[in-house]
Amino acid sequence: KRSNGQFLGSYPINLPQGTNRAIVIAMEMDSPGLSTTPALPACAATGLGYSKMAFIISCLGEFIRNLGYQAIQCGNDTALSIPLAIDAGLGALGRNGLLVTPEYGSGVRICKVFTDLPLVLDEPNLDFISKLSNFCKNCYQCAEICETK
Repeated sequence: KRSNGQFLGSYPINLPQGTNRAIVIAMEMDSPGLSTTPALPACAATGLGYSKMAFIISCLGEFIRNLGYQAIQCGNDTALSIPLAIDAGLGALGRNGLLVTPEYGSGVRICKVFTDLPLVLDEPNLDFISKLSNFCKNCYQCAEICETK
């Protein structure tokens, strides 16, 4: 999904001239591995998620450059991933502070590729954002199991 990065507002990032699009990807994490948190398999699942993320954005960036456009691959650096993902229609901000997607919940890693490739913009999934917001108002499950409370 793509985003125009309008949320950046007064916090511009230094990107090459003409780079005005972000392709945002939410990579599904290994759910069985994550369910073992805080045990070691959860750490392995997280590491695997980051490895897949790096591979995917490397391939995508190279593909875009081969088309003759700029491509800057990013994981958790350069710009805030969650607002870009929401702007691109991938999900909504959950009460847990994470991106929640309709398909995978909050079990995702987010990466992005900034580019000057002319792309049609996606839009936030307002229906899902509204549904999740209403759900989170009544569900305190993440707050109840949070170790930091």
